[in-house]
Amino acid sequence: MRVVGLISGGKDSCYNLLQCVAAGHEVVALANLSPCHSDELDSYMYQSVGHMGVGMYAEAVGVPLFRRNIEGSSLNTTTIAYTPTEGDEVEDLFLLLKEVKEKCSVDAVSVGAVLSDYQRVRVENVCSRLSLVCMSFMWRRDQSELLHEMVECGIDAIIIKVAALGLEPKKHLGKSIHQMLPYLEKMKEKYRLNVCGEGGEYETFTLDCPVFRKRIVVKEIELVESSADVGYLNFKALELVDKGIGENITQAELVMNAAVRKPEDFLVDLKLAEEEQQAEDQAKELHLCDNHDMSQRSPFSKDSSSSRSPSFEDPNHSPHSTINKENALPSSEKFEEESSPAPEVHEDLNSKVVNTMTGFTFAGSFTGGGFEDVIKKLKECLLTKDMELNDIISVKMYINDMHQYAQLNAQYIKYFTVNPPVRFVVEAPLPANALVQVDVVGWKHSYVTPVEEDQVKPVYRTTMHVQSLSHWAPANIGPYSQAVKVGNVIVVAGMIGLVPGTLQVVPGGVEVQARLALRHVSRVITAMAPSADIRAVVQGVCFVTKLSDVAVARRMMARLSESQITTYVVVPALPRATLVEWHTWGCTENNKFEYEEKGYTRGSVSVRVRRRWYHDNSMCAVNAVASSISSEDLTLNIIEEVICYTLTTADASLPLELTLYYCCGYLTRTLLMQAVKKAVQSDSVSLSIVPVLALEDKYSYLAVTARRH
Repeated sequence: MRVVGLISGGKDSCYNLLQCVAAGHEVVALANLSPCHSDELDSYMYQSVGHMGVGMYAEAVGVPLFRRNIEGSSLNTTTIAYTPTEGDEVEDLFLLLKEVKEKCSVDAVSVGAVLSDYQRVRVENVCSRLSLVCMSFMWRRDQSELLHEMVECGIDAIIIKVAALGLEPKKHLGKSIHQMLPYLEKMKEKYRLNVCGEGGEYETFTLDCPVFRKRIVVKEIELVESSADVGYLNFKALELVDKGIGENITQAELVMNAAVRKPEDFLVDLKLAEEEQQAEDQAKELHLCDNHDMSQRSPFSKDSSSSRSPSFEDPNHSPHSTINKENALPSSEKFEEESSPAPEVHEDLNSKVVNTMTGFTFAGSFTGGGFEDVIKKLKECLLTKDMELNDIISVKMYINDMHQYAQLNAQYIKYFTVNPPVRFVVEAPLPANALVQVDVVGWKHSYVTPVEEDQVKPVYRTTMHVQSLSHWAPANIGPYSQAVKVGNVIVVAGMIGLVPGTLQVVPGGVEVQARLALRHVSRVITAMAPSADIRAVVQGVCFVTKLSDVAVARRMMARLSESQITTYVVVPALPRATLVEWHTWGCTENNKFEYEEKGYTRGSVSVRVRRRWYHDNSMCAVNAVASSISSEDLTLNIIEEVICYTLTTADASLPLELTLYYCCGYLTRTLLMQAVKKAVQSDSVSLSIVPVLALEDKYSYLAVTARRH
C-alpha cells in the first residue's frame, strides 16, 4: 500500500515508518501538524516540541512533506470514542490527511502509537472517515524490547524534552537514546518510568534512521527550562548531510540492510521447544495407531481419523467398536426435515430479558431468509424490553454459505459501528430457506449493584475495538470489537489464525493456526485486564472444519490452560478458509471458580458433564456431551433428560443461555424442540439450536452448553 507517515520528529513515528516498509508497503509522503505561534503546544494528541526541525524530513526521506497548523484544541476528550467535533484538534488531522489523500493517492497512514488509546481512537476515527488503513505496528509492544530494537536497527534520536522524576534538563537533554538506554532501564525499576516515554516522561527528535537518505546534524540549540525537572530544546540551526545512498536504492533495500523485523518475525513464539515437539509427535502417533481402524461416522467430513473414544465407557462403548452401518448415512426423511421452513422466534424460549444484579441481561436467537429480516425481528424484541442494538455485547452469526459473508457483512455494518459488540461468524448447515441465524447477548446498565444496604458499586461496560494494523493481534477493521468487558467478565470475539501485521492466514496448518488464534485470545484478555491472560478463560467453543482437527485444537488449548471448558464443533467452513476458530469468555477472577466433572449412562448413551462456577454461584458454565454408538439411541426422553440435567447443574432459576449443538442428519431440530419444550420450564432460559457436522468425536451427537454471567 501507499503510505503517508504521520510524523512528529520523534523516534516512534520514524520507527513505525521502518515497520511499514518491512511489511512490504511504500512511504510516499509525510504529514505533520505543528503549533502556530509557540515553541510547544499543550496538546492531548500531538508532540510539538522540536517542530522547527521537522521541515527537513522531506529532503531526508526523499518524499513530499505536508504540514498544517494546529488551530483546534482538545475539546472532545473522552477515551471511549471520538465523534467529529468542530474546533477540536483532531479535525486538523482530518483536513491534513484529506489533502494528502487527494494529492498523493495514499491508502494508509503510519502512526507511531505505542500505548495511548486516546490517540489511537482518534486517528482510527479519521482514517475510517477517509477510508484509509491505520498502521500502528508498535501498538502494545513490550517497550523495553521496542527501545532496544530502535537502537539496534540504527535509529539515531536525541532527547529534546524531559518531564519526569529521574530526568534532568541540563544533564539529559541532547543525549541519544543509545546513550540513555541503560539509564532509562534503571529509572524504570526505580521510579516506574516508561522507558519509551509513553507517559510523557520525555520526547525525542530523530536525526537519522535507515529510511533517511540524508542525516540531520544539529548546529545550534537553545535550552529552555520551565521548572527544576522540566525542560526542552529549541533548534536554532540544523543541516542535512548526504549519506551517499544511490538514487536506485529502494526503501525496501534500505530497511532490509537494517534488519528490521517483518510481520512473520513476530511469530517465532508459535514454535514449540524441540523436546516438547517430539513428545507431542509421539503422542500423536500413538493416538493415530489406537484409532486407525475406526471408520468415519460423519458423512460430511473427508477425514477418517478419530479424536478419542467416548468419555465414559461401559461394556456397550468399546473404543474399538465400529459404527452401525445402518446409521453411517442420514436418512432422506431427516434431510427433508432439516429443509423445512426456518422456525420463527419463539418468544417463550428464544429471547429473554431478565433483571439481574448487574443490569438487564438479554439473550435471543433469530433466524431469517436475510439479515435485514433478522435485524427487524431483533429490534422489535429489544424495543419491547426498552433496549436498543447498542445494548448488545455479543453476536454469534451462523450462515448457510460462507460465500455470502461479504454481502451479510455489508448489511451488518449498517447497524453496528462505534464500539460494536464482539462477534464470530461460521458456516452451519441451516435449514434451506434460512440464510442466517443470529444469536445475541445484551446488557443494559442498571447503574449500580447492591453491595451492602448503605453502599453501591457501579458496574461498567468497556469495549476494545482496535482497527489499526499492528504486530499485537488482528485489527478488527470490520464492525466488531476484539472484546467487551462488563464488570469482571470479558467476552472475546471469534479468533482465527491471522498474522496481525498482514491479516493473512498464517501458513503451517491447523496446529499453527490454533496456537496463533489462542495467542490472540490471550493478548486481547491482557489488554482488557493487565493482570489476566488466557488462563482467565472460563468457557469457550472451538470450531474446526475436520473432525481429526479436534484433537489438535484441544491439545493446543491444554498447553495454555486446563481450567477452561471448551466444546469442540465441526462446521463446513470458517472465515478466510481457516481451519480453526475460538470464541471464549473469561473472568478476571478465574481463580475463584470451582470445577466439577462427572458423567452418567442411560443404556448405550453416555453423558459427560463439566461445570465451572464462581464461588458465590453468581456465574456458572456447563458443557454436556451425549455420545453413543448410534444416534437412534438418543431418544426424546434421553435428550430431555440431558437438557434437564444441564439446566439443573447450571441452576436455571437464574438467567441462563442454553445452546444445543446437534449433528445435522442424525438428530433433527423437531426432535430437539420437542425435548426442549418438555425440559425447559423456567422463563429465565434463552435458547439457541445450532446444526453442525460433528461434535467432539465420532460418537458424539449432541452438545449442550449453558452459561450464566
